[in-house]
Amino acid sequence: MKSAPGKTAAYVVLAVGAAILINLVVTAVIQPITRMGEDLGAAATVTVPAARSGAGEMAKLKAAGEQIAAASERARSTEPTDPEVLKTFLPPSVAGYPRTALRAGSVGTSGGAGASAEASYARGDGTFTLTITDLGEAGALAGIATAFNVQSSTESGRRYDRIGQTPEGRMSTESYDSASKHGSYGVLVAERFMVQAEGDAVPMASLKAAVTGIDGARLQVLANPRPAPDKPVPPAG
Repeated sequence: MKSAPGKTAAYVVLAVGAAILINLVVTAVIQPITRMGEDLGAAATVTVPAARSGAGEMAKLKAAGEQIAAASERARSTEPTDPEVLKTFLPPSVAGYPRTALRAGSVGTSGGAGASAEASYARGDGTFTLTITDLGEAGALAGIATAFNVQSSTESGRRYDRIGQTPEGRMSTESYDSASKHGSYGVLVAERFMVQAEGDAVPMASLKAAVTGIDGARLQVLANPRPAPDKPVPPAG
């Protein structure tokens, strides 16, 4: 990239840091996406809207870069999320399933990365967990799929995996295996919070109801808090 000689060391540090961050995103966020390629015999279709021209593609890349940079800046300038606050988003019952356990915790302090809250729900043979994870700055990278409207659909045997967007324009992931009756559904909110329900012997409609029942508008406010008003300067003397 022809960096200035005096800035080479800093450039290398930033490049290594970016590589580590991307690896964390792949592990913590986009891992469900990579599972779609595990079955070599699967019938899959992946669509990414094509640009009409080279100029249009560059404009789209620039817009996506600005969007990701803005989301990353918001995460850095926002106080880490208190896991106890995330717990308040998890209802005592959802879609007819009562809550049986509630947990919260965090790892690290930068940009709130690692803060999460999780609740377990059960009814009869059906059990699932509902999790809210604050991805911090990593959420900005996960937002790449949203920025480019990536859509994917994979089917293998009695299992399907999908990536798409909700009507609100949020990235969503969905998978279900009718043989094992194991399924999951997740939505990325405010390019920072991953809300996911995963369980066994629970219909996909109930998993979706659990995720969509979380107050996304309240999470949006948590991700982008309004700055405190400036205090008036007292008069001299």
